[in-house]
Amino acid sequence: MSEYISKPTFIELNRSYPTQYDTMNYEFNITMEDGREGIFTTTKENQTKFTLGKEVKYTVERKTDKKGNSFDKINIAKETFSGGGGGNSKGKDSSILGSVCLEMANVVVEKLGIQENILPDLKSLHALANKFYVYIEAKSGNDVQLRINYQSRLKEVCNYFFTYPNLNIKNSTQILEYVDIEVEYLQNKGK
Repeated sequence: MSEYISKPTFIELNRSYPTQYDTMNYEFNITMEDGREGIFTTTKENQTKFTLGKEVKYTVERKTDKKGNSFDKINIAKETFSGGGGGNSKGKDSSILGSVCLEMANVVVEKLGIQENILPDLKSLHALANKFYVYIEAKSGNDVQLRINYQSRLKEVCNYFFTYPNLNIKNSTQILEYVDIEVEYLQNKGK
């Protein structure tokens, strides 16, 4: 299987067929700007895998159908997380980190008593979660253990440190300062 980067210039539904789980697969013909052509399959008739004109990293794998016909199977390339953590995928790891950050954003909103600032579009809540996410990504890079340490310390600080009156936490910047102190403590113990 080979990986490439290019933009789709043509996407067309070729056929649909039922799966063994009573859902439908939709097979699309696709042509990339770099000249590669093939098919990709998804469970969504209104597919969102590929977008015309949007650059994407993709794979091409030569396949043979039951009738002996060869074709190129095109798919989105899976990102791999290259840290020392045993092959976790970047997408899965990012999703877990995002979930932790969103949960802690909710905790912080409650602890600071600023629920009235959260509007139905949730943009301010997501902005706070994203601040935590970007911070942890920047601090941990590709180090899986360091990322885990930052996630766990963020949870600790958000869940418990508000009850310590001498800390007097009033904003997310202070929270991240305490997360740093806690991670530094863990890192020193690991030496």
